[in-house]
Amino acid sequence: MREQRRFTLIYADVFQIARTPELASGLHALWRELEIITAQQSTDKVFVHAGAIGWKDRGVIFPRHSMSGKSTLVKALLQAGGQYISDEYALIDSMGKVHHYSRKLTLWERDGRASQVSALNLGASACAEGLLLDKVVFTAYRDRARWKPRRLSLGQGVLRLMSHVATAPSKYSWELSILLDATMDKRIFEGARPDADSSLSPILQFIDSI
Repeated sequence: MREQRRFTLIYADVFQIARTPELASGLHALWRELEIITAQQSTDKVFVHAGAIGWKDRGVIFPRHSMSGKSTLVKALLQAGGQYISDEYALIDSMGKVHHYSRKLTLWERDGRASQVSALNLGASACAEGLLLDKVVFTAYRDRARWKPRRLSLGQGVLRLMSHVATAPSKYSWELSILLDATMDKRIFEGARPDADSSLSPILQFIDSI
């Protein structure tokens, strides 16, 4: 007799968001969907998909979509002395401050499994209060890359930021206005990087030098 496999199905309204034989994977998909809904319904902060740290009492964010190495980079920066803000969403308010998103770091293994790690276990503290946004750095891992970031214009940077916002169509203008104000006199850069361990020192030197 053929063994029957059981699957966990997760729906948001009529849309299937997960079909998996593992309950844990289904619950993770549900949690991510709830995060998106929370972000879209926020009325006082813009949720930007980004890793974020506090460095010398200023906020630095690294916008990137999920599963792109944000958490690995944030982990390395925390172990180097950064304060934990987020490895998934940077919450930006109308005063240009970046706020802590209360969740553990999610670190993905090569086999596709995820583990949750507290910033405290990495020897780091979480930012209890919002920090003024100081720098925006678009970066992603690329094999054999050399860290040579280039500066973006305000327009380029804000449009790139908007592509990482968990937005609802009705809120687009409001979110755009918040991000314009938050980045008006800030430095915005982009550049490929090698793995987190190899890029840690040059990224920190770069952050300190500008």
